Amino acid sequence: MTPRGDVATNESASLVNVAVVERLVAELPASTVTELILEGLDDMHYRNDADQVLSDAIVNGMSTWLETVRPATTLSLDKFLFECETQTADRFMLALQSSALTVLQLNACRNRLNFALPPTLAHLTLSNTRSSLQSHQNIVDALDNTESRLQTLDLSWHSMYPEYFSLLAEALPTSNLVQLDLSYSHVMDDGAHALVSVLPQTRLQELDLSYNEIQDDGGMGLAIAIRITPNLRKVSLQGNFLGEPSLRALVDVVAHRTDPMTCLDLKYNDILSPDAVEGIRALMANVMLRLGTTCVVLSSSSQPDASSSA
Repeated sequence: MTPRGDVATNESASLVNVAVVERLVAELPASTVTELILEGLDDMHYRNDADQVLSDAIVNGMSTWLETVRPATTLSLDKFLFECETQTADRFMLALQSSALTVLQLNACRNRLNFALPPTLAHLTLSNTRSSLQSHQNIVDALDNTESRLQTLDLSWHSMYPEYFSLLAEALPTSNLVQLDLSYSHVMDDGAHALVSVLPQTRLQELDLSYNEIQDDGGMGLAIAIRITPNLRKVSLQGNFLGEPSLRALVDVVAHRTDPMTCLDLKYNDILSPDAVEGIRALMANVMLRLGTTCVVLSSSSQPDASSSA
């Protein structure tokens, strides 16, 4: 708890036992706390421990806080298991939807809840969080709403159903998103192509597609799209299966874009021969000479110590 004079303005607690947090959450509605941050144990995936469980009392307490405190702006839950009755979960969803939250972060939370998104939300994180089909649809609906304020979306380590990934991609041009993180989300070439067709119409400035098993086919498509997406300044494609053709095409994009990029991260991609690595480095050198700056990060997975970075 961080005090300001005699008034607590935000809450930050590492969950040691449920009883302590139940008492803490029960006091929230009578406070002026606007930010609630709860963090579970780091090793939750190796334990079956009540310390990571969000009980009915805790979830109801958070609902009352969202319903009572105006404006509650931030809710961040890290490494938790929702174990509450359906009625409790439904109330929490309604409280979320009608809240004034601008930041909602759910990291490594196990649940099957239908997360409802408030119209005020600007930053949404569902990293490594299991979500229901309805939650996926709610995300798509928020992106497709021209009045949505959502600017950043983190779906890393979040395997979305293929049909909803396509819908998400189609909704991007309507959205106000400037930052999208899809790292470790099994995007692969099909997902990359879904993004290729819409990227030039988006407002995206940063896109993270790291570790998604994207191969040359998807990489070549992304190179074409990045070239004609003027707002896009930072792209991460590290840890994919990109070979020499797509790596060359992507580096070449940096040299010929009208609007300069700040970073194109190509580290740890497919194993390249030494000749291929040198050829790409020569292309990078020409880019740096032309632009007077270094904005491409390259490392062969066979030579992880050989890299050039911004």
